[in-house]
Amino acid sequence: MKEIQEVQREILKHGIETRVAGSVLVFQLQDKEIKVETGSVQSDQKNALCIPLSYFKHAPEKVCALLLSRFGLNTRVFARKCEVRQVDKTTATAFQDRYHLIGATGSAYQRGLFYEGQLVALATFSKGRKMNRLAAHERSYELIRFCCKSGYTVSGGLSKLVKHFCREKQAGDVMSYVDKYLSEGASFQRAGFKVAGETGVQRWFVEKEGAGRVVASPNDAVPGGWEETEGPGSVKLIFRCQKPEYL
Repeated sequence: MKEIQEVQREILKHGIETRVAGSVLVFQLQDKEIKVETGSVQSDQKNALCIPLSYFKHAPEKVCALLLSRFGLNTRVFARKCEVRQVDKTTATAFQDRYHLIGATGSAYQRGLFYEGQLVALATFSKGRKMNRLAAHERSYELIRFCCKSGYTVSGGLSKLVKHFCREKQAGDVMSYVDKYLSEGASFQRAGFKVAGETGVQRWFVEKEGAGRVVASPNDAVPGGWEETEGPGSVKLIFRCQKPEYL
């Protein structure tokens, strides 16, 4: 697969070897193995990441960063050594476009973790919404994006940003969706989120000459310049803010 050559060359510098098995890429470092499904989700590859080939071609640096992180090769920074600051929309958009696998999207609030003056992690949130599950005076916010600078893992970063936001907005809860093509939400659960539901397999449109991706409805026609694939759906998670230790 010529699309994977740049990723293959870069990660080989870290001792990670690659082999191809049909539409599945297998990356191996010593006794650890990571499988990546590059086509539609297959029933026998439930534990594989699902990354379309177009991402390897048009966003190889992001795919490399993801793999290096999964193999535990990042520099580790502890959130307790970071400062939470508000981030302007221009900076937040640029950070997401550079480091989030599917890039930036709109948000109402942006909060970052700064380590030695450098932005190393970012969380973006929606405006508050009234939800039946909350008391009349409480509001729910959505965590829209969370990402770290390539090459960094911020231990406790997600938890610190969400708790800070809860205190700042006196939020009732914070909910988020985690794409199962990359994760079952284990890091979110370690940060205090609880699973509230999940979707089944989802239809996607993926850019042929880019790294864009959108969830499509069953009857949507495939637009020009895009191709259809399937993703394994999303996990919905909720972080309940109104606990004494978060206020």
